[in-house]
Amino acid sequence: MLARLRVGPTDSRLGTRPRLDVTVLAGGGVAHTSGGVGTLMLYLMDAWQGQPDAPSVRVLDTRGQGGLADGAWRFLVALLDVCWSAATGRVSLVHAHMTTRGSAVRKCLLCGIANLLGCPTIVHMHGADFIAFHAGLRPIYQRLIAIVLRRARHVIVLGDGWQRFLTEQVGVPRARIAVVMNGVRGPQSAPPRRAGVGPARLLFLGRLGDRKGVPDLIAALASPRLAGLNWVATIAGDGDAARFATAVTAAGLDGRVSLPGWTDRSRTAQLLAEADILVLPSYHEALPIAVIEALAHRVAVITTPVGVIPEVLIDDVNAVLVAPGAVAPLADAIAALIEDPARRRRLADAGHRLFLARFDIAVVARQILRLYIAATTSPAARAGAAQLQPD
Repeated sequence: MLARLRVGPTDSRLGTRPRLDVTVLAGGGVAHTSGGVGTLMLYLMDAWQGQPDAPSVRVLDTRGQGGLADGAWRFLVALLDVCWSAATGRVSLVHAHMTTRGSAVRKCLLCGIANLLGCPTIVHMHGADFIAFHAGLRPIYQRLIAIVLRRARHVIVLGDGWQRFLTEQVGVPRARIAVVMNGVRGPQSAPPRRAGVGPARLLFLGRLGDRKGVPDLIAALASPRLAGLNWVATIAGDGDAARFATAVTAAGLDGRVSLPGWTDRSRTAQLLAEADILVLPSYHEALPIAVIEALAHRVAVITTPVGVIPEVLIDDVNAVLVAPGAVAPLADAIAALIEDPARRRRLADAGHRLFLARFDIAVVARQILRLYIAATTSPAARAGAAQLQPD
């Protein structure tokens, strides 16, 4: 079945404007297999729910969650839906979440069709390795991507590095690029972390695999530096759980490390509420939702300075940054925070203040809604809204 979700009252008004009907293109829809994009859309729809100016949002799964046949069927359904709704004026705007490889192909085709049929588009860039992916494309494919991005009313990016890349190498006008951070809904309360009560609780959230640095994390946890310290760890996420369960056993960590697999939003919130340290030693990222969720829950963060992360996190101010692949420094960083609860609390408190200022979903939802409105109004209004920076 076509994945459809709707938020907002059916007859709400944006001032004197009619309600905005937005079609969102997201590989995997809002199921957990879509990763951070699906999580972000769920948070956005929650933030808009019940507001008088809420857009009506439909999420189309453009990739599917099964094999090749399911993916082809989902894309065909999305293609027909975009053609029909754009041609008949049933949609105000198409908001496409684009990553790399197949996602870029699908979103370029769908956005190109929407543009040809007179429907405005917004392209939201997420791929952790999109710049490297783009560099490896043949010039003809680079030009096709450039056409789609230049015709979009806005291109949403996560940081200044992406902004420079799009203006200097792809030729997207600066006025059409909006820097909007990912956001999450924080807990109702995020009390300071306890100190000195039981073992330090380490947490990993994300797809289990090499890109997220899971082998490095297991190696760091097995190092002699952590052997005599009091800690337990949870490595939660979908992916090749059997492979990493075997690695945990081989490293002699069965009594200390648990792998619960994918966790739903409720269980993830519980894990974050119990955690002392989030560890995400990724090789490639854009701006990981897991890190923002940790900041929201006042959890100290250890991660790597990749993607947009070094633009928003400062080493030993609101997080600890360790080079990707550096197992011994990663072990040292984990051990240092286990041994120093006061430092752990200082980093967590600073991270929580950063979350409230820049990553609260209410802030992000307002920014996205302003872009929706600007994309469907006059050119002057669109140019003004494209200068958005975090509130």
